[in-house]
Amino acid sequence: MQARRLPGTDLIEIRVYSRSPAECAQLANEIAEASARQARHGSVPIRIVEQAVPPLRPARPNKPLNLALGAVVGIFLGTMAGGVGAKLAVGFGGQRSASA
Repeated sequence: MQARRLPGTDLIEIRVYSRSPAECAQLANEIAEASARQARHGSVPIRIVEQAVPPLRPARPNKPLNLALGAVVGIFLGTMAGGVGAKLAVGFGGQRSASA
C-alpha cells in the first residue's frame, strides 16, 4: 500500500497492490472511508473525490514485456560474449605468421 500527497494539490492518492484487482479496490476504498470517518471528528474534513475500481489489467508485473526484454538482452549478451571469445581465440592483433 502507498499513500502520497499529489504535488501542488490537497489530494491524497492511495495505491494498493495485490494479486486480486477486486481486493485492491476494496482495500483502497476502505482506507479512504476510514480516513474520512476519522476526519469528521477533527477540524479538517476529508472528502472522497473518486472511488477505486478494479483495473482492467494488472499494473505489474508485465510478464510478456519482461520475457521479451530478457530474450533481447540475452541474445545481445550472448552475441557479444561469442564475439569476444572468437577474438580471444584468434588474437586481437590480427597478424598471422608467414609460413615458408
